[in-house]
Amino acid sequence: MWWNEKQPSPATAKAAVVCDCGGQAAVSAAQAGTKVPCPACGKPLVVPPLSKLFPIPTEDDPPADSPPRKRFQFSLRSLMLAVAFCAIILSLAMQSWRTYKTTWPEEIDYSWMDGGVRVRAEKAGQDTLFVAEGGWTKAPANLRIRYILRKQNKGGDTRWYMSEDSVQLREFTGASTTPGPYPPRGGFPFRVIFDYEIWDGRPERGTLLVKDSAFSPWYDRVPAAGQTGPPE
Repeated sequence: MWWNEKQPSPATAKAAVVCDCGGQAAVSAAQAGTKVPCPACGKPLVVPPLSKLFPIPTEDDPPADSPPRKRFQFSLRSLMLAVAFCAIILSLAMQSWRTYKTTWPEEIDYSWMDGGVRVRAEKAGQDTLFVAEGGWTKAPANLRIRYILRKQNKGGDTRWYMSEDSVQLREFTGASTTPGPYPPRGGFPFRVIFDYEIWDGRPERGTLLVKDSAFSPWYDRVPAAGQTGPPE
């Protein structure tokens, strides 16, 4: 069968043949290809063949009771709304980029970091001397250093001998302290530690740039002044 349950059966279906006078004759599938009189004027009317009287529906044809398909219509209003939406998105993106650029931190000049500190212990007469020497001569005037010079025994005992609140970094040339007579209190082995912080501005109110430590070798005996390390 070429009809579906929503199409009328050819045995019961009726079609109308229209006359020139405006009259209509109701015909069935059995009358296809024949002639019937017009009920209004009596003129003979040719009934179309069955294929034209009841055309076979195709898959592209919607069911008779289905709502008409809506086609997308691109109007000027839709175009204007799309352009406005894109403009808003672009504006927000540009605003975010400007905020990002203004909050990007300025580049910091680290050229002064070619400086540094060396730490050692030496015997000066009957005393022990702890020394940190070096500096950062290229540092700008706004940088300051805060440091502590201390002794640490290998067992973990640490003694503090000198500290400094802060001084200009470029003015720092070293620090030394004499913790007492030789041999140093606490015995051997030990090393000297120089803990330091470099600040942009005054400590705690400025910006901390570097926090580090410099270490001497471990000493079993303290070398005499002028020696570069522990004696053999």
